[in-house]
Amino acid sequence: MITKLDFMKPRQFIFLLCVVVFSSCLKDAVIQPNVHTSISGQFYDQANKEIYAGVKIRIGAYQGRSTFEDQVYDFVGYVDSTTTDNNGNFNISFTTKGNASDYFFEYKLFGKNVYATPIGGGVQSDLKIDSLGKNFVCNFNVIKNYYLKLRLQVNNNPYPPLSLIAGNKQTYFSSYLCNVFGTNNDTVKYIQIQKNSGGFNLFFSVKNPTTGATYQNDPISINPVITSDTTDGGTYTLNPSNFK
Repeated sequence: MITKLDFMKPRQFIFLLCVVVFSSCLKDAVIQPNVHTSISGQFYDQANKEIYAGVKIRIGAYQGRSTFEDQVYDFVGYVDSTTTDNNGNFNISFTTKGNASDYFFEYKLFGKNVYATPIGGGVQSDLKIDSLGKNFVCNFNVIKNYYLKLRLQVNNNPYPPLSLIAGNKQTYFSSYLCNVFGTNNDTVKYIQIQKNSGGFNLFFSVKNPTTGATYQNDPISINPVITSDTTDGGTYTLNPSNFK
Protein backbone atom coordinates (compact mmCIF):
# COMPACT_ATOMS: atom_id res chain seq x y z
CA MET A 1 0.00 0.00 0.00
CA ILE A 2 1.37 3.43 -0.99
CA THR A 3 0.78 6.11 1.61
CA LYS A 4 0.74 9.88 1.02
CA LEU A 5 4.09 10.15 2.74
CA ASP A 6 5.59 7.52 0.44
CA PHE A 7 4.22 9.34 -2.59
CA MET A 8 5.77 12.63 -1.51
CA LYS A 9 9.34 11.34 -1.22
CA PRO A 10 10.18 11.26 -4.98
CA ARG A 11 8.75 14.75 -5.44
CA GLN A 12 10.75 16.02 -2.50
CA PHE A 13 13.90 14.53 -4.02
CA ILE A 14 13.24 16.17 -7.39
CA PHE A 15 12.55 19.50 -5.71
CA LEU A 16 15.78 19.35 -3.73
CA LEU A 17 17.66 18.34 -6.87
CA CYS A 18 16.29 21.35 -8.74
CA VAL A 19 17.28 23.63 -5.89
CA VAL A 20 20.83 22.26 -5.95
CA VAL A 21 21.12 22.56 -9.74
CA PHE A 22 19.70 26.07 -9.73
CA SER A 23 21.96 27.25 -6.94
CA SER A 24 24.98 25.68 -8.63
CA CYS A 25 24.44 27.65 -11.83
CA LEU A 26 23.74 31.16 -10.59
CA LYS A 27 25.10 33.68 -13.08
CA ASP A 28 27.05 36.74 -12.00
CA ALA A 29 25.48 40.12 -12.63
CA VAL A 30 26.11 41.49 -16.12
CA ILE A 31 28.12 44.72 -16.34
CA GLN A 32 26.06 47.51 -17.84
CA PRO A 33 26.79 48.53 -21.45
CA ASN A 34 28.85 51.51 -22.66
CA VAL A 35 31.49 51.35 -19.91
CA HIS A 36 34.75 52.42 -21.55
CA THR A 37 38.13 51.18 -20.30
CA SER A 38 41.64 51.89 -21.60
CA ILE A 39 44.81 50.06 -20.58
CA SER A 40 48.38 50.96 -21.52
CA GLY A 41 51.72 49.56 -20.42
CA GLN A 42 54.85 47.66 -21.41
CA PHE A 43 56.12 44.08 -21.52
CA TYR A 44 59.70 44.12 -20.23
CA ASP A 45 62.08 41.59 -18.66
CA GLN A 46 63.68 43.48 -15.78
CA ALA A 47 66.19 40.78 -14.85
CA ASN A 48 67.52 40.23 -18.38
CA LYS A 49 66.95 43.81 -19.63
CA GLU A 50 64.90 42.67 -22.60
CA ILE A 51 62.03 44.42 -24.38
CA TYR A 52 59.22 42.19 -25.63
CA ALA A 53 57.84 43.42 -28.94
CA GLY A 54 55.09 41.66 -30.88
CA VAL A 55 53.26 40.27 -27.85
CA LYS A 56 49.69 39.46 -28.89
CA ILE A 57 47.10 40.96 -26.54
CA ARG A 58 43.33 40.45 -26.41
CA ILE A 59 40.52 41.47 -24.07
CA GLY A 60 38.15 38.58 -23.47
CA ALA A 61 34.57 38.97 -22.26
CA TYR A 62 33.20 36.20 -20.04
CA GLN A 63 30.04 35.36 -18.17
CA GLY A 64 30.80 34.17 -14.67
CA ARG A 65 28.61 31.71 -12.83
CA SER A 66 28.82 29.94 -9.51
CA THR A 67 28.74 26.16 -9.61
CA PHE A 68 28.38 23.80 -6.69
CA GLU A 69 32.17 23.48 -6.45
CA ASP A 70 33.80 26.45 -8.16
CA GLN A 71 33.51 29.71 -10.06
CA VAL A 72 33.24 29.16 -13.83
CA TYR A 73 33.68 31.67 -16.66
CA ASP A 74 31.89 31.03 -19.96
CA PHE A 75 33.50 32.71 -22.97
CA VAL A 76 31.38 35.42 -24.63
CA GLY A 77 33.80 36.93 -27.15
CA TYR A 78 36.80 39.17 -27.73
CA VAL A 79 36.20 42.91 -27.61
CA ASP A 80 39.60 44.24 -28.77
CA SER A 81 43.12 43.11 -29.64
CA THR A 82 46.55 44.59 -30.31
CA THR A 83 50.30 43.82 -30.21
CA THR A 84 53.18 45.47 -28.39
CA ASP A 85 55.34 47.82 -30.47
CA ASN A 86 59.12 47.73 -30.91
CA ASN A 87 59.55 49.15 -27.40
CA GLY A 88 57.24 46.58 -25.83
CA ASN A 89 54.50 49.18 -25.30
CA PHE A 90 50.79 48.65 -25.85
CA ASN A 91 47.53 50.57 -25.64
CA ILE A 92 44.20 48.79 -25.76
CA SER A 93 40.65 49.97 -25.10
CA PHE A 94 37.19 48.47 -25.12
CA THR A 95 33.56 49.26 -24.32
CA THR A 96 31.22 46.87 -22.55
CA LYS A 97 28.16 45.62 -24.42
CA GLY A 98 26.03 44.49 -21.49
CA ASN A 99 26.46 40.79 -22.27
CA ALA A 100 29.27 39.79 -19.88
CA SER A 101 30.05 39.91 -16.18
CA ASP A 102 33.87 39.88 -16.35
CA TYR A 103 36.71 40.93 -18.62
CA PHE A 104 40.20 39.41 -18.75
CA PHE A 105 43.49 40.69 -20.14
CA GLU A 106 44.94 37.87 -22.27
CA TYR A 107 48.36 37.72 -23.92
CA LYS A 108 50.59 35.31 -25.82
CA LEU A 109 54.36 35.19 -25.31
CA PHE A 110 56.68 33.24 -27.56
CA GLY A 111 59.52 30.94 -26.54
CA LYS A 112 60.13 28.37 -23.84
CA ASN A 113 60.00 29.10 -20.13
CA VAL A 114 58.58 32.61 -20.62
CA TYR A 115 56.08 34.07 -18.16
CA ALA A 116 54.70 37.52 -17.30
CA THR A 117 53.09 39.06 -14.25
CA PRO A 118 51.16 42.36 -14.02
CA ILE A 119 52.75 45.24 -12.10
CA GLY A 120 50.40 47.89 -10.77
CA GLY A 121 46.67 48.09 -10.24
CA GLY A 122 43.83 47.34 -12.60
CA VAL A 123 44.78 43.80 -13.64
CA GLN A 124 44.82 41.05 -11.03
CA SER A 125 47.33 38.20 -10.90
CA ASP A 126 44.80 35.94 -12.66
CA LEU A 127 44.52 38.68 -15.36
CA LYS A 128 40.97 39.66 -14.43
CA ILE A 129 40.40 43.39 -15.03
CA ASP A 130 39.03 45.04 -11.89
CA SER A 131 39.20 48.72 -12.87
CA LEU A 132 36.50 48.93 -15.51
CA GLY A 133 35.51 52.42 -16.59
CA LYS A 134 38.99 53.88 -16.06
CA ASN A 135 42.13 54.69 -18.02
CA PHE A 136 45.08 53.10 -16.26
CA VAL A 137 48.64 51.85 -16.74
CA CYS A 138 49.60 48.24 -16.06
CA ASN A 139 53.10 47.05 -16.92
CA PHE A 140 54.05 43.40 -17.21
CA ASN A 141 57.30 41.96 -15.90
CA VAL A 142 58.43 39.21 -18.24
CA ILE A 143 60.35 36.35 -16.67
CA LYS A 144 62.45 34.18 -18.96
CA ASN A 145 64.81 31.47 -17.81
CA TYR A 146 68.24 31.15 -19.42
CA TYR A 147 70.42 28.15 -18.65
CA LEU A 148 74.13 27.37 -18.65
CA LYS A 149 75.02 23.78 -19.53
CA LEU A 150 78.00 22.45 -17.55
CA ARG A 151 79.76 19.11 -17.63
CA LEU A 152 81.14 18.32 -14.17
CA GLN A 153 83.72 15.61 -13.61
CA VAL A 154 84.01 15.06 -9.86
CA ASN A 155 86.81 12.93 -8.37
CA ASN A 156 87.47 11.84 -4.78
CA ASN A 157 84.79 13.85 -3.03
CA PRO A 158 85.18 13.18 0.72
CA TYR A 159 81.92 14.95 1.65
CA PRO A 160 79.27 14.46 -1.03
CA PRO A 161 77.28 16.10 -2.40
CA LEU A 162 79.27 18.77 -4.23
CA SER A 163 77.28 22.03 -4.36
CA LEU A 164 77.43 24.60 -7.14
CA ILE A 165 76.01 28.08 -7.37
CA ALA A 166 76.68 30.82 -9.94
CA GLY A 167 77.02 34.57 -9.48
CA ASN A 168 79.32 36.92 -7.63
CA LYS A 169 79.99 37.85 -4.02
CA GLN A 170 76.96 40.16 -3.90
CA THR A 171 74.39 38.28 -5.96
CA TYR A 172 73.74 34.65 -6.78
CA PHE A 173 71.94 33.93 -10.04
CA SER A 174 70.71 30.42 -9.30
CA SER A 175 67.51 30.19 -7.31
CA TYR A 176 68.55 26.80 -6.01
CA LEU A 177 71.70 24.87 -5.20
CA CYS A 178 72.89 22.46 -7.86
CA ASN A 179 74.18 19.29 -6.18
CA VAL A 180 76.37 16.51 -7.58
CA PHE A 181 76.12 13.33 -5.54
CA GLY A 182 78.60 10.52 -5.07
CA THR A 183 82.33 10.31 -4.42
CA ASN A 184 82.99 10.18 -8.16
CA ASN A 185 80.64 11.42 -10.83
CA ASP A 186 80.64 12.60 -14.43
CA THR A 187 77.41 14.46 -15.10
CA VAL A 188 75.79 17.35 -16.96
CA LYS A 189 73.99 20.09 -15.04
CA TYR A 190 71.92 23.09 -16.14
CA ILE A 191 72.00 26.19 -13.97
CA GLN A 192 69.81 29.26 -14.30
CA ILE A 193 71.58 32.53 -15.18
CA GLN A 194 70.75 36.05 -16.32
CA LYS A 195 71.31 37.00 -19.92
CA ASN A 196 72.77 40.41 -19.12
CA SER A 197 75.03 39.16 -16.34
CA GLY A 198 78.33 39.46 -18.24
CA GLY A 199 81.20 37.81 -16.40
CA PHE A 200 80.50 35.89 -13.20
CA ASN A 201 81.89 33.07 -11.08
CA LEU A 202 81.13 29.42 -10.42
CA PHE A 203 81.34 28.54 -6.73
CA PHE A 204 81.86 24.87 -5.79
CA SER A 205 81.79 23.70 -2.17
CA VAL A 206 81.43 20.69 0.12
CA LYS A 207 80.46 20.50 3.78
CA ASN A 208 81.81 18.17 6.46
CA PRO A 209 78.64 16.78 8.11
CA THR A 210 80.49 16.03 11.36
CA THR A 211 82.20 19.37 12.01
CA GLY A 212 79.96 21.61 9.87
CA ALA A 213 83.04 23.06 8.17
CA THR A 214 82.62 24.18 4.53
CA TYR A 215 85.40 23.86 1.95
CA GLN A 216 85.48 25.71 -1.36
CA ASN A 217 87.50 25.84 -4.52
CA ASP A 218 88.85 29.08 -5.90
CA PRO A 219 85.97 30.78 -7.79
CA ILE A 220 86.02 29.94 -11.49
CA SER A 221 85.54 33.01 -13.67
CA ILE A 222 83.31 32.57 -16.71
CA ASN A 223 81.95 34.98 -19.32
CA PRO A 224 79.61 33.08 -21.65
CA VAL A 225 78.15 34.61 -24.80
CA ILE A 226 74.42 33.97 -24.37
CA THR A 227 72.67 33.82 -27.74
CA SER A 228 70.07 31.11 -27.02
CA ASP A 229 67.96 29.73 -24.20
CA THR A 230 70.72 27.25 -23.31
CA THR A 231 74.44 28.04 -23.56
CA ASP A 232 77.35 25.60 -23.37
CA GLY A 233 79.46 26.54 -20.36
CA GLY A 234 82.23 23.99 -20.79
CA THR A 235 83.68 21.05 -18.83
CA TYR A 236 85.15 21.24 -15.32
CA THR A 237 87.22 18.62 -13.51
CA LEU A 238 86.97 18.98 -9.74
CA ASN A 239 88.72 17.32 -6.80
CA PRO A 240 86.90 18.39 -3.63
CA SER A 241 89.55 16.80 -1.42
CA ASN A 242 91.78 19.76 -2.39
CA PHE A 243 89.22 22.41 -1.48
CA LYS A 244 90.19 24.83 1.28
